[in-house]
Amino acid sequence: MNPHASFITISLAALIVLLVGVHFYWFYTVEDAFISFRYCDHFLAGDGLTYNPGERVEGYTNFLWIIVMIPFRLFWEFPIAAKIPGIMASLMLLILLFNMDGRRVPQSSRRLAGPLAALMVSTSPGIQMWAVAGLETILFTGCLVGAVFLHEKATRLSRFASGLIFGFASLTRPEGILFFAIFMITISLQYGYRKIHPLDYLLGYFLIVIPHQCFRLLYYKDWIPNTFWVKSHRYQGGGFAYFKRYLAMTGVLLAPVALWGVIRKSIRSEVIHLLVMTFGYLIYVYLIGGDWMPYGRFLIPAIPFVALAAARTITMTSPGFLKRLFQILLGLSIIVTTISARYDLLRMRPSRYFDILTWEASHMKDWKVVGEWLRQHANPENTLCTGLAGILPYYAGLRTLDSGGLNDSEIARIIFDSDDPLIERQRIENVILTRQPDLVMIEELSFQMLRSEPGLAGKIEPRSRQFLNHYGLISEKIDDRFFSYYKRHNPAEVPRK
Repeated sequence: MNPHASFITISLAALIVLLVGVHFYWFYTVEDAFISFRYCDHFLAGDGLTYNPGERVEGYTNFLWIIVMIPFRLFWEFPIAAKIPGIMASLMLLILLFNMDGRRVPQSSRRLAGPLAALMVSTSPGIQMWAVAGLETILFTGCLVGAVFLHEKATRLSRFASGLIFGFASLTRPEGILFFAIFMITISLQYGYRKIHPLDYLLGYFLIVIPHQCFRLLYYKDWIPNTFWVKSHRYQGGGFAYFKRYLAMTGVLLAPVALWGVIRKSIRSEVIHLLVMTFGYLIYVYLIGGDWMPYGRFLIPAIPFVALAAARTITMTSPGFLKRLFQILLGLSIIVTTISARYDLLRMRPSRYFDILTWEASHMKDWKVVGEWLRQHANPENTLCTGLAGILPYYAGLRTLDSGGLNDSEIARIIFDSDDPLIERQRIENVILTRQPDLVMIEELSFQMLRSEPGLAGKIEPRSRQFLNHYGLISEKIDDRFFSYYKRHNPAEVPRK
């Protein structure tokens, strides 16, 4: 098959695989995405980028993603208004990879490096799922790949544009700053500080980042998102376990191929900036311990760069035993990643990742039902307190005290400063008693929110006497099931701060 036909065949295969995977995961939307949806809706309603109207707390880490969703929200409801731009971002990611030939890849095979990388990326269940899960992961990954794509064009305008796109990546995820810093250090060492014209990149980058930082300071009165105080503390210690859990989804079998490209002097210049940037980022992921979200969300940005480095190494390796070995590893990597959601070939045991998604999706249906019930039956002036800060408040439409701290600066600092879970719980309860929300959800029942019998079930953490003096347990019936929560006694008689 000639190179042109191979290019078209591999590119079409990558597109088809991605779209089939996107259809497969269409049912799933991650619960945290509804926090961003709430900010977006409040912005369109004229309340600014707020979780609660009038309260300026930066409870998100994906500014650009919220801005991107706004025009789609004008025509579609959430979560569809998030899934459509997610699919568009994933398609743009593949298109960028199709065209990433490299500067020194041989002309006879250079057109295949990008499509091969795109095919490897499209087979990853993590890429497929996060394209439609409602968060910014694929947009962030696409921005990073786009920035490197422009860098490799090696013109002054493309360097400036590369800095711009790195800036947009930093507005999409805070880790964009880390990627840009490592990238600039790498290419400075690789080509020499003067040869890379760093001011071209820096001008583009700061043209985006500085105005946003000024907005953050003026609007939220803080240098960093409120989420930092919760997430930088909550997931410490995941480290190696996080990598091991999701390794099969990342195309890890291609890592040795990519590393061979660093060893070979004739290939090194085409892959080293990709791998150093990726390796630096993965050290960061290890140190923070990853996060709780499914399918290795924090590993997704590394996948295209490892795939591209491996694809370039394969296409630039001379025919012979080594090239055949690399091609075999390519085939095995595609097989391992494709089936990893169901079976982990690296650890030789079934995977429950997809089952977990379906389990969570079933609970999200219950949370939506409860949220809609609250919207219809609660007083619109009521304040809801819950640690389930996404879907439940989104559908309830009530002012919400986020006991998880993402959207509440006082609780976020409590979580950041606390090493003892019991003390943390007591201090958060004190905040609740001070703020006096009208309705308090029972966090221990989050995954049993709708049950066949009223009242409490299982082991529920005892509430303090002071809390029970102010709140009573209520059970409500929705169709043929019940949900329970605490309601404040005689709210009209209790002064509120």
